[in-house]
Order: sequence, then structure tokens, then C-alpha cells
Amino acid sequence: MLSATSPGGSTGHGTDMSLVIAGTGAGTGYEGVAPGVKILPVKVFHADRPGGIRASDRGRGSGWAVDHGAKVVNVSLEHPGSM
Repeated sequence: MLSATSPGGSTGHGTDMSLVIAGTGAGTGYEGVAPGVKILPVKVFHADRPGGIRASDRGRGSGWAVDHGAKVVNVSLEHPGSM
């Protein structure tokens, strides 16, 4: 959907999804499903761990987001080589 030249194209799946969710169309032409909402990015990936992430990491990340005011939590996971 997004190319490497788009704002989120080479920075990861979560960044791409934030554009799909909150994009305002300004400068990109992409307008998300909820333009302009506040995004609270939380990254729980560990590059030094085989597999990169555990289910408990996802749970802690979601809990942290809610504790810091998130009303909706989107978990975006990307598997290397899947795109």
C-alpha cells in the first residue's frame, strides 16, 4: 500500500499503520480513518531476542499504553520477509 518513498514506507509496519489510522492528508495525500487523532507509539520489539517479541511483551506494552491514556490500542505485528 505504501511505497518506500512515502512517510512510513521504510520505517516499519507500525508507522505505516499510524498513517492509515491518523493520516490527515497534509503532505502525503493519505487520509486515515480517524484523521488527526493522537498516536501514542509503543515499541516492544527486542532485536537481541530470538523471535524479537513474546506475548508478555505485547501485554506489557498494551498495559503501559492504557496506563498513559490510550483509549484504543492497535497492535501491529510484522514478520521479517512477510512484506
